[in-house]
Amino acid sequence: GTVRVWNREAERQKTPGGHTNYISTVAVSCDGSFFVTGGYDKCVKMWNLSGEHLWTVEAHSDQVKALHVSPNNLIASGSNDRTLKFWDVSGELKEEIDVGSPVNT
Repeated sequence: GTVRVWNREAERQKTPGGHTNYISTVAVSCDGSFFVTGGYDKCVKMWNLSGEHLWTVEAHSDQVKALHVSPNNLIASGSNDRTLKFWDVSGELKEEIDVGSPVNT
């Protein structure tokens, strides 16, 4: 899937590329400084609001179906692989929980 970033005047800022398969979920940080995307390619990607790609993690063994960014910028990702994972803003895995069933938004 392709990530497209638009400004408030609905003018395309950047089309930086994206995932190798469908994008299934997007979450924006509370302070509006970045967003993350997750997709069928099992990856989580971080972007700044100019559309610059910051990092990619091969996050899960199945489709990423849920993302959330907490007020302290901890990123949560959920997947059909039945795990919920927590990442810091550098893409480092902080915790993994097996929840026993697929995680969807």
